[in-house]
Amino acid sequence: MRSNYKFLRRVRKCGRECGAVARALRHTIEAKPLSAVDRKVLSTTSERKVMSKSTFFKRIAVTAIAALGLGMLSVAPSQAIVSNHTLTIDANDTIDKGDTATAILTHIFAATGSGSNTDSVTVRAIFAEKPVASTAKIFLSVTDSYTGAGDDATAANSPQYTFGYTPGETATGVTPLPAHESFTTATAFPGGPSTNYFASGRESLTVVPDEADSVNTSKYSLKLYGADVAGTYKVNVFTQRNHGGTHTSATTEGTPSVTWTITVAATAANATSASTMTVRFAEKEVSTGTAEGTDSTTLYSAYDALSTDSTADATIWVRLKTGLATNYAQESFTITASGEAWLTTTTAASNRPIAGSGVKTLTMAVPTADAYVGVEVWSTGTAGTATITATAASGQALGTKTFTFHGAPTKVENVIQYKKTIQANKGSAEASVIAVKVTDAGGRAVVGYTPGIVGANAAAASTGSCADTTADASTRDGTYVCSVTTTAAST
Repeated sequence: MRSNYKFLRRVRKCGRECGAVARALRHTIEAKPLSAVDRKVLSTTSERKVMSKSTFFKRIAVTAIAALGLGMLSVAPSQAIVSNHTLTIDANDTIDKGDTATAILTHIFAATGSGSNTDSVTVRAIFAEKPVASTAKIFLSVTDSYTGAGDDATAANSPQYTFGYTPGETATGVTPLPAHESFTTATAFPGGPSTNYFASGRESLTVVPDEADSVNTSKYSLKLYGADVAGTYKVNVFTQRNHGGTHTSATTEGTPSVTWTITVAATAANATSASTMTVRFAEKEVSTGTAEGTDSTTLYSAYDALSTDSTADATIWVRLKTGLATNYAQESFTITASGEAWLTTTTAASNRPIAGSGVKTLTMAVPTADAYVGVEVWSTGTAGTATITATAASGQALGTKTFTFHGAPTKVENVIQYKKTIQANKGSAEASVIAVKVTDAGGRAVVGYTPGIVGANAAAASTGSCADTTADASTRDGTYVCSVTTTAAST
């Protein structure tokens, strides 16, 4: 068997002299170097030693990093972060045109780390889709808030909120307000400009943690109002994290967002039988009388056809209605007078129209749903009656009113005698003595007249007065109740 060693067989078998022999053979070994196989074995052994040392140091480095990482997990971060960030919405909505839709958003985030009370989150709502012609707006406000420390509506347990941040503005640039103090209504809020934000829309707000290392929960009311065009509206609500109290570092990376879809349905604009036609005396507004649909109690059933007053005899107020809780009726209507009456708009000159300027028929537009549209009624100057009828463009009858225009008074007759005797020497009026009826040449009752009382015996009764009242159970029908004043010292 061949040996791999280069020592001579006799040297390995020697005794004490081996050391000397080996020293003597040293030069021989050096003169005969290792074979190729021997060199390969030696080289491989050397490489393994080097690799072992390298791997050893790498293992030390990895172990140190892992230990450092485990140590960091057990302590609070040195910088502020926003985490556990969620945003949810209750549901999509369907409304009629002109109505207001409301969504409830729930927003939660944790502010942790040193200085996390200077971080903030901005919530923004923008239209992702809406009909081109729509002028609808969105409005975002806070309805409830609390922190992990408590839900008792106190400033200590509530995040703070601001409107109107601009890029680069710090969290202290606008005084934050707790939710229980502000943003719950559409009117101006404490600490902010005296502006009705609901009128122009408010589409964003910023949540500022009240303290570091806190969990902040907010509930928002998101409204779509003024949806004046039927169609689909989509509102995208997204959030931004603002680091260190500044918006220059705002980011949407990793922050939640939701989409709110509102379907706005077209509404019926045609009038129904719920529509009203209300008469007011002269040029009075509808609000000056009794309930809508009931003619004014001061309205006479007849008007002086010979008068040249500069005011209309009556005004008819028409209000189209759909019969729904929200009135969408908005179509034109035609009003027609037959008989002795002319019609003008309420914007016409306040003078009795001459023939040709007053018309028998008017077609009126309704500029705004649920509005009152007025038409003035004038006598033609000839005694007689007039019937006025209004009809919507869809054919719906809106109402009919009848007027009687009397001529000059020609007859006064006693219709009721309440008292046969009155007290002498009273020196004051004795009320409700007689009732008289005043009529014109055609027998029509004359209203707005003032009958006079003249005593045939001035020593007994000097004078009196008459008024067209309801004391005789009439309704201003030309019947006047009169009082008589006896003369002092009369017997």
